[in-house]
Amino acid sequence: MGKEIDKWEPKDIADISNRLKDIREELGMTQNEFSEEIGVPYSTYVKIERGEMAINLDVVRGIHGLKVPSDFVLFGKQYDDEDIISVIKNTTIEFKLQLFLTLYQDILNYKKMGKEMKSEQISDLINKLFNGENNSEKHTDS
Repeated sequence: MGKEIDKWEPKDIADISNRLKDIREELGMTQNEFSEEIGVPYSTYVKIERGEMAINLDVVRGIHGLKVPSDFVLFGKQYDDEDIISVIKNTTIEFKLQLFLTLYQDILNYKKMGKEMKSEQISDLINKLFNGENNSEKHTDS
């Protein structure tokens, strides 16, 4: 079971603070702009980003509104394509379509942060989602 939000160790607080700062900077926001965007008082946010205060649920909720995964903010978890594919390759087509729509929204959010996925990355991921493997390797000239 995960740690209770009021039981963070100093290293946990420092790691979360660093991730928050990185996210804010990737979005090109000042501390004030970011605190307004997530709906948290500026003074509270600054203390959290400096590691002087543990993250609270208001911050987690606000960041979730920016489409940043809570597990990444809190625990630094990131999943690569193969992890995701291994979980979903045997799901229904309806689930895969919903996942595709979510992926599309994530791509748009990624662009909002000033980053872009290469079209090959997107195509490869979509092929893996629907086929459980890299479909582009299967194509041959007829």
